[in-house]
Amino acid sequence: DQMCAAKKSRRRRRGRLPQPVRRIVINERVCEGCGDCVTQSNCVSLHPVETEFGVKTRVHQSSCNADYSCVMGDCPSFVSVMVDEGTGLKRRSLPELPDVAVEEPAAKAPLEGPYHVLMPGIGGTGVVTINALLATAALLDGRHVITLDQTGLAQKGGAVLSHLTISPEPIEAANRISYAAADLLLGFDIIGAAALATLKRVDSDRTTAVLNTHQTPTADSVRAGLTVLSDDAHLAQVVNQATRSEDNVFADASRLAEALFGSHLQANIFLLGVAYQAGRLPLAASSIEQAIRLNGVEVERNVDAFRWGRKYRQDPDSVASFGLEDQHPVPLESTDALISRRAEDLVAYQNSAYADRYLGFLKGVRGVEDRVRPGSTELTATVALYLYKLMAYKDEYEVARLLTDPEFDRQAGNRFEAPRKIVYHLHPPLLRTLGLKKKLALGPWFRPVLRLLANLKGLRGGLLDLFGRAAIRKQERELIDWYRDTVETLLVGLRDDNFARALEVACLPDQIRGYEDIKAASIEKVRRETDQKLAELTRQTAA
Repeated sequence: DQMCAAKKSRRRRRGRLPQPVRRIVINERVCEGCGDCVTQSNCVSLHPVETEFGVKTRVHQSSCNADYSCVMGDCPSFVSVMVDEGTGLKRRSLPELPDVAVEEPAAKAPLEGPYHVLMPGIGGTGVVTINALLATAALLDGRHVITLDQTGLAQKGGAVLSHLTISPEPIEAANRISYAAADLLLGFDIIGAAALATLKRVDSDRTTAVLNTHQTPTADSVRAGLTVLSDDAHLAQVVNQATRSEDNVFADASRLAEALFGSHLQANIFLLGVAYQAGRLPLAASSIEQAIRLNGVEVERNVDAFRWGRKYRQDPDSVASFGLEDQHPVPLESTDALISRRAEDLVAYQNSAYADRYLGFLKGVRGVEDRVRPGSTELTATVALYLYKLMAYKDEYEVARLLTDPEFDRQAGNRFEAPRKIVYHLHPPLLRTLGLKKKLALGPWFRPVLRLLANLKGLRGGLLDLFGRAAIRKQERELIDWYRDTVETLLVGLRDDNFARALEVACLPDQIRGYEDIKAASIEKVRRETDQKLAELTRQTAA
């Protein structure tokens, strides 16, 4: 259908293809986290992320290949940010890091015989390039090398396993590192590092590991909507059990590289710097930097990434302090703070009376919970989350309000060097019923229309609410009373021994996601599951 995505990305980085002037951004407040965009595009640059308002989808900009197929998802959250030709992601201005800022490692791995480096990673991230750089550096040092690259499908995030043997003397051996023979496990992907095929080639008395702890979503995990692929501690433990755990080094190289350079593509070079500074590479730093220069691709950035990796190993706090404002962790809130924030948002959504209905119901929930489990607010917090979710259903008025939120404009614009305008991709239900099959691309001229629509929120649910007559809008309004009735049923029979089951039922609206037909299907599924669990809970209570 088109040029290989990895090849296109590589040519763009090398200046052989122009950078795209259109960038896709998802308004995460509008996004429902349903995954239809992933279904339509099968793209691993669509990452599930945990936010204050639940699981959402985010475009991972530095790996996005700009084929725009994700926009076909049945969702109004996608906007195009048009940028000036020749510009791209905004790059961070970093302070100077002169050579004297990083000392040579106190000790290096000795090179008395063949030294084997095993490098598991992900296709398209430069693992093969790192292998070539290290081989070139070894040759510049007067060493002998053997390499082997077992490559995967870059476009699908396939596994790559590279083998490198460095020796002071000519080598007569297989290219592939033998079982239990690796001296260094340089893991660019911790999932690949913990894989059985990799661990067969390491040894608990011989191998030291330097690992990137960041877990990159795979195609299957993205489609499944997983925000956590596996427990970081579990993967680290698996590697530690198979290697010299007391000498292992772990760093979230992907997060640090993106914070420092605005791109994940410097993560492997950054980790290479960490490994060098840890004394695990029997090579000269000058030779590695010379190999980077000979490669001729983003030379200064890659040299800087190598040096910043060294600096991180020497002084982690001084490096980790840069760029963390770009990260968006989910804030930990008390139940009172959670309820207060949601109530404020419901005022903006509709009005104070609407928010008072929300607060009044939660007051009753809290009273029952406190009687059953004094001091507990777990059930109250859960109901606060999902009653808000159902009350703040995303109709035309709310989507318009969120799309024109100045904070979203600021965030979208700050990601790029020279943003010019925003284009909205919408498939209005009214036009859909008239036979319109595709989304409309609506430029800045449509923004006043969206603002006008947002200001008409007072019509919501009334006689003049034309949008509210649609079947899905009626379902959304009915869900609010349905959930309140469900919670009241739970409260009637709430006891300490069935509290966990009641909490499980109260969480079920989390599965209601998407727009139009996608949402309707999820509503049917959740209501059916709720009926089943309520029946089980009733039988348990009676027993």
